[in-house]
Amino acid sequence: MENQLDGELYIGDNVGPELSSFKNLDEENPNGFELLEFTNNDRHVVIDKVIFKYKDLTSLPKTKNKCAKWFKPWGGAKICVGWSLKKKWLYRIGHLRVTLIDEKDGKRIVEECVKTGAVAAILAGVFSGGSAAVGAAKVAIEACLVSKLGDKLVSVSLKVKSHRGDWE
Repeated sequence: MENQLDGELYIGDNVGPELSSFKNLDEENPNGFELLEFTNNDRHVVIDKVIFKYKDLTSLPKTKNKCAKWFKPWGGAKICVGWSLKKKWLYRIGHLRVTLIDEKDGKRIVEECVKTGAVAAILAGVFSGGSAAVGAAKVAIEACLVSKLGDKLVSVSLKVKSHRGDWE
């Protein structure tokens, strides 16, 4: 069984997994959203990657009971005398795609804005119990990109998808 962390942030040289590497990824997630949408014919993709993954503690895990201790009173018979509760948590994955007209300093600026969004998400998560973290990241990343890139910004999308982890 793989030991999963409660959350991971992929910025700078810390490269996140490909979106296709997640098992049971929902394609129609009600929590997915688009930040901004502009159109321009001269597009240059600067960043297209998973930027975060976290255990959603606001969603109840799937659970199942599993026998942890068996009693075998005679040959062929066995009785469960100890149960353990297994959990399968829901994880949220953030996929960011930013398109710019000009790549000059674009990657650096996008990374700075992702860091700003991470700080906003952490603070909002602490004060809201986790429920406002993604919304705060959305607003912070959007404001940062618009202020620093202006008319060089073609499009930004931050989609949040979900998948269930392994039984623990």
